[in-house]
Amino acid sequence: MAKITYVEHSGKEHVVEVAAGLTVMEGARDNGIPGIEANCGGACACSTCHVYVAPEWVEKLPKKDAMEEDMLDFAWNPDPVRSRLTCQIKVTPALDVLRVQMPDEARVQLLLEDYGFFAQDVDGFCRLLDGLVALRGKDTVVHWQTLARAGAWADVFRAMMTDHYDPLYNRSMDRHYAGYAQARPVLLPDGGPTALAATASAMLAMAG
Repeated sequence: MAKITYVEHSGKEHVVEVAAGLTVMEGARDNGIPGIEANCGGACACSTCHVYVAPEWVEKLPKKDAMEEDMLDFAWNPDPVRSRLTCQIKVTPALDVLRVQMPDEARVQLLLEDYGFFAQDVDGFCRLLDGLVALRGKDTVVHWQTLARAGAWADVFRAMMTDHYDPLYNRSMDRHYAGYAQARPVLLPDGGPTALAATASAMLAMAG
């Protein structure tokens, strides 16, 4: 086991024990820690498990291979020294007290791309936010509205992720997928069609 600290962009820390043999990404996934999406399931075929490693840990980790280097080119604001893909870091006892920080900016950027049209109708957006007063409280909603009227859209989406979306997502996962943390992980050797087909067949066989 190794105790790993995952730090959200907001500064909130999650300290969890991760079993040796798993990856740092799986430690985050299995403990419901937001900020590490791992869309490819650990196949090193995306950059959604990107983190910044604490400076004192950079030289202690195994070196990045060529595939990880290539995928980090697609990460949001990668750091040439500290950026790593957590699916490529295997947990060992030597990683005890490892510390990584999740860059939520990738999620913010996607929200800006998908919902940037709200900037064309700020008043309409603020009226929609009024519907969340009962759930999040007037002070919180007024804060979001103030940011929107100031044109600080990245701050709007960042605050709404932290104060609204992520808490609801975590509550939903706890309520509807109580056994998620105990689910058997399925890791693909790569993101190609052959590996996907073989993995799908194996999963169907297990379910059958």
